[in-house]
Amino acid sequence: MSLDARDDVTRGVPWASRPQGSVLAVGLPNSRDSPITRGTSLRVRPRRAVLAVLFSAASGANAASVACGQIHTCAIRDDGTVWCWGNNWNGLLGMGSAGGSSAAPVGPLDLGSGRTAKAICGGSTHSCAILDDGTVKCWGYNNAGQLGYGDTTTRDAPPATPVDLGTGRTAKAVSCGFYSTCAILDDDSLKCWGENNNGQLGVGDTTDKTSPTAVVATNLGAGVKSVATGSDHTCAVLNDGSLKCWGLAMGVSLGYGDVSNRNTPPAENVNLGAGLTAKSVSAAYRHTCVILNDDTLKCYGQNFASELGYGDTTARSIPDANAIDLGSGKTATSVSTGTDSDSSNAFSCAVLNDGSVKCFGANSKGQLGTGSYMPPPGNLPATVDLGTGRTATSVCSGERHSCAALDGGTIKCWGRNNNGEVGNGSPSSFGVATPAEVAFSSSSGGSSSGGSSSGGSGASGPPGPPGPPGSSSSSGNVTSSSGNVTYIYVAGPPGPGGPPGPGYLNSNANVTADTDTGAMTHANTLAIFAFSTLVSLLM
Repeated sequence: MSLDARDDVTRGVPWASRPQGSVLAVGLPNSRDSPITRGTSLRVRPRRAVLAVLFSAASGANAASVACGQIHTCAIRDDGTVWCWGNNWNGLLGMGSAGGSSAAPVGPLDLGSGRTAKAICGGSTHSCAILDDGTVKCWGYNNAGQLGYGDTTTRDAPPATPVDLGTGRTAKAVSCGFYSTCAILDDDSLKCWGENNNGQLGVGDTTDKTSPTAVVATNLGAGVKSVATGSDHTCAVLNDGSLKCWGLAMGVSLGYGDVSNRNTPPAENVNLGAGLTAKSVSAAYRHTCVILNDDTLKCYGQNFASELGYGDTTARSIPDANAIDLGSGKTATSVSTGTDSDSSNAFSCAVLNDGSVKCFGANSKGQLGTGSYMPPPGNLPATVDLGTGRTATSVCSGERHSCAALDGGTIKCWGRNNNGEVGNGSPSSFGVATPAEVAFSSSSGGSSSGGSSSGGSGASGPPGPPGPPGSSSSSGNVTSSSGNVTYIYVAGPPGPGGPPGPGYLNSNANVTADTDTGAMTHANTLAIFAFSTLVSLLM
């Protein structure tokens, strides 16, 4: 599901959410399932106000790196502070409260006195950051122990105490998966924790671990330099460039040409081709991508939406003999895999050697960033429109949204924006097809889920802004954090009704898992219009 996040290069992955501007609750047969879980329906809780934040000294900082979570996004700014946006289900934004959403960054998160972050990852419904002292803190949903604190208690802010990595141990890289987390330690060993139903932790069994547990090192050689946690599998690049994967083999995501699960790193290496080794890896729900020592890119696994980058929908149980065609003279410097929990919207994005970004796969929410919701020509890698003269340093992919850290310290995001995960200040049901700059500003707090539209039958407008903050004497509404930033938890009145929306739901509709009916309706309308125009011309 994700690349590891190390130092100042952040790569995250994951999945996304459902109805616009709402907090989601799920009636599920399995208590572990998150709000965007595998094949379940959703209900919408009543809308509520989201916290607002007053910026101070940090407001002028640029963004250094970005991590895409399932229903949220987080970034490290160049002053080491962490800011998050999107859905705040179970405290995903890390601000000390749960519920609501924010379509613009909120922060900075309280990492502890004097502490800053140097790497961050976003998982299905949790995030983890490596701090300046090499410790790790995690927050969000904790159904399977993915936060690493020895329990299954959800945390809505980074805890005061870091994850126990072992006496004297610190982290070099961290990767957040669906319900699991892995960290490369300072001695190049690997520890993982969280869900382990398919052996994805690599510890030799299939029992969940709520604390960091050493991955069986028998076949890890001299240590690990890159790790990626997917939904049910994990892959690691060793210091000698070999690639090993373990966990669930269904969907051919392990790369060994079989469907045999493995609960430890196997003796055999994934066959990348004669003389080829791996530099970095990214894993999603059912596909995996790897950058090779010659900077070419190969992907393997399921391929329902052409997410492997070869222009077809043929699954590959082992890496293809040919590298993906990224264009003449183009090679990959980083890659990120995105998908939902059934692979129907899987896609991948890569930063190229000229700073451009190319994406391939599903595009129902504009997650390829091409300005269109249609598949690219030939289903081949398509160039993301970053803006004239703009280049990227890293990219992350969620279920149906992506973000890139750009030159000059800005971030642009695109794709699904139901919960404001694009961070442009305005949530939208349909998706953002052209990359939009994340709205860091001196008065961020974004559009909250506190308002609603009265746009009429079959319409749903965007939520209004949060109400004005209460005074410092107003019934305990105002609290302060350490330092010079004040967090105001606003329970203001709903914002004004939004204009009529695109009519995804009528006023009595039951909200269920997102089936992209809006996108399909839009696409069908365009198709009918085009066909009618053609007929009239022929006549």
